[in-house]
Amino acid sequence: MAAPPAAGVEVKIYVVDQDSKPIPTAVVREPSEQDRHRVNAEDGSWKATSLYMPDGSELRFTPGMDLQLEVSAPNYETAVIVYQVRKRRNEVQVTLLPIEISDENIEEP
Repeated sequence: MAAPPAAGVEVKIYVVDQDSKPIPTAVVREPSEQDRHRVNAEDGSWKATSLYMPDGSELRFTPGMDLQLEVSAPNYETAVIVYQVRKRRNEVQVTLLPIEISDENIEEP
């Protein structure tokens, strides 16, 4: 049986809106970590092979693991995805929906 690779498998997330345009203000995070990772402002992508958890441990992405991520951006609903990491070609597109605020629930002071 082969030993796990020293570096994890690269996972790349693309964050787009309903028109498939990149959202430059989006952030990606694993729910149990405190850091938020900004996407590339030009193409809306974020990539990593591992994450560092609050207890100092490293969460290395390995084939077969279920990776849960929260993807959010101002004025968009937060999306929570669970992705099973493969050996290669780990590219995921996440479409965020705009937050709809109706004027009916806003009260004037």
